[in-house]
Amino acid sequence: MGINTLLLGISTYAINSIILSSLGGEGVFAWAVCFQLFVIQQMVLGGIATSIYSIGGLLIGEKDIVGLRLLTNKVMKYVCLSLLVFTLFVLITPESIGWIFASSHIQSEDMFLNALRIYALLLVPYAIAVVYRILYQILGYWSLSVVMSIVQMGSMILFVGLLAWIRPEWLWWGFPVSGVFLLAIYLIVTLVIHHKNPDAEVMTLIPQTTDAQSLNFSVKYQNEDVQHALETISTFLETCDIEPVTSFQINLCCEELMYNIVTYAVNKDTDKHLFDVHIVCHKDTVSVLIKDDGKPFNPILKTVSFNEDGDGLGLALVNTMADIKYKFMYNQNVVFLTFKREQIL
Repeated sequence: MGINTLLLGISTYAINSIILSSLGGEGVFAWAVCFQLFVIQQMVLGGIATSIYSIGGLLIGEKDIVGLRLLTNKVMKYVCLSLLVFTLFVLITPESIGWIFASSHIQSEDMFLNALRIYALLLVPYAIAVVYRILYQILGYWSLSVVMSIVQMGSMILFVGLLAWIRPEWLWWGFPVSGVFLLAIYLIVTLVIHHKNPDAEVMTLIPQTTDAQSLNFSVKYQNEDVQHALETISTFLETCDIEPVTSFQINLCCEELMYNIVTYAVNKDTDKHLFDVHIVCHKDTVSVLIKDDGKPFNPILKTVSFNEDGDGLGLALVNTMADIKYKFMYNQNVVFLTFKREQIL
């Protein structure tokens, strides 16, 4: 993000210099107003970026590729729809944008309004490219993300400068052309990656499949529902051919954690609230994620000791059978367990 901000500052200065030398002060004024459209676009992308970094990163940590794909689809629909409406507004009534900045006082009003219309065509492809670049970051393609940041800003300078050299009034077309060029580069690069790794989707690079079987379901804060959930887990582990020892450990830990959620963590209406269970069976490990929206309850702290009545003994056993991690985030208790397959008790 720091690199991207630095590149944005450099490209803004470079484009400002190109426009000043090609169209003079009138062109710089039009560019300044166009940049305000960019600021409005960043208002949309700011919240989107935060969502992808936080929620998307969490989904990757949970190995929930289906959830990540759903998040990406929703983000793309929101970005494209909102910015498309704004783009159409600028294309139809650029005078309304110009009126805010007192464009009636400039000499080349036709050039000014034309610049706004053309620049607005950049908003949607630029936003799509930003979403892809953030996805590459959280998916682990860090080098590709940095390179695309450089290409994103560099292509804008290149095409604006090239068209300004051919014909000064054409320079505004350098912005949308750079956006289309950038998406074409994304397509080519991801096609190459997809060729080497067919599991990676073209453009998003999200894995199309997973090397594991998964189970997702929600449970009411009631004992009978927990019992039914445990039966579902046992059946699922059998279909995955999980070894009896590992299967026993998983069932025992899930039973202890889910009954503790019902007993201690619940502070909601049990008929209207649910907690989530997500199990993924890999070749060498099995991961279990349990999330509930009850009051904070850290099972790790409860494993430190147990009293003479045996309270805390079950959670202490959980700690010995699995690698356990706990976080309280987004008003949820998040417990993540990792079991090594073929363990011996």
